[in-house]
Amino acid sequence: MSGQILFSGYYGLGNAGDEAVLAASVGLFRSRAPQLKLTALSAAPEATRASHGIEAVPRMRPATLAAIRRCDLFLSGGGSLLQDRTSMRSLWYYLFLLNFARRAGKKTMVFAQGIGPLIRPQARRMVARTLSRVSAITVRDAESADLL
Repeated sequence: MSGQILFSGYYGLGNAGDEAVLAASVGLFRSRAPQLKLTALSAAPEATRASHGIEAVPRMRPATLAAIRRCDLFLSGGGSLLQDRTSMRSLWYYLFLLNFARRAGKKTMVFAQGIGPLIRPQARRMVARTLSRVSAITVRDAESADLL
């Protein structure tokens, strides 16, 4: 495998669990394909670069869409990004990124995520529609697999 992977998650926001997931993901990809260019969307790109030794771009700027256009694989990963308990706004954000990447012709993957809770019927429909179109999905637990 060669090319560029773009990680999307709750990175650069001070959550130790999410940063650990990114570190493990970077380690996994580096051990199997060291030639890959790894980049993450981050709320604190400089801190992400320093902590993980990868490229990072702001997660809420026009650079986000440009980074998606440059990648070969868009990985939406770690944590429980696809849930509506916190807010619909964050769910819309993560689904938008997946849909944008797919429409830009990129391979898309939901990687090691916990899915849910999905309380609202609209949220369930949006997640189902988006995930039915991604290239691959892995989840971190049986409950997420059952929900899907």
